Amino acid sequence: MANGKNGTNLTNGKNGTDTTNAKNGTNTTNGNNNAGNIGNFGSCSVPEIQFGAGFDGRRETSFEPVDKVSYNHGSAQNIDIITQFMCDQLVNTCKADATAKATCAKAKTAADGAPAKTGKQADAFNAVFGKITNFANVTPLDDQGNPIAARSLHRGLLRMLRRTEGYLGA
Repeated sequence: MANGKNGTNLTNGKNGTDTTNAKNGTNTTNGNNNAGNIGNFGSCSVPEIQFGAGFDGRRETSFEPVDKVSYNHGSAQNIDIITQFMCDQLVNTCKADATAKATCAKAKTAADGAPAKTGKQADAFNAVFGKITNFANVTPLDDQGNPIAARSLHRGLLRMLRRTEGYLGA
């Protein structure tokens, strides 16, 4: 068991159990190459994405594949970069079956339906494969490491105060 920054990642892979801690969020999955109705992923593990800060030395939150052996790709702020790569790997490298490829396409669509640049996108992608993750609880950060939601709220409050000052000064 290795410790990461904030959270837990428990993965039961095809060849035993591998338990590691993710950088942010909680991630508990059961992956194997014969996952039944989601398809056969050939030589690769079932796709899974994590969301957090600190990947590849970034200050901002980003997405990256959990399994860097099957899906050797760095992090990206746009989940579409990671999902496209992972689904392409199923075709080009893993020799996955048609069901696995279709499941990956559904997972990409699910991720695109969640709020952009949030952990909810990773959770939606992972859920299609039957993996329950909780990256929605990870606060999105900008490229300076500042919480995005808090900054937006702060700007909104400032605008409201400026409008109020106009009413009070009149």
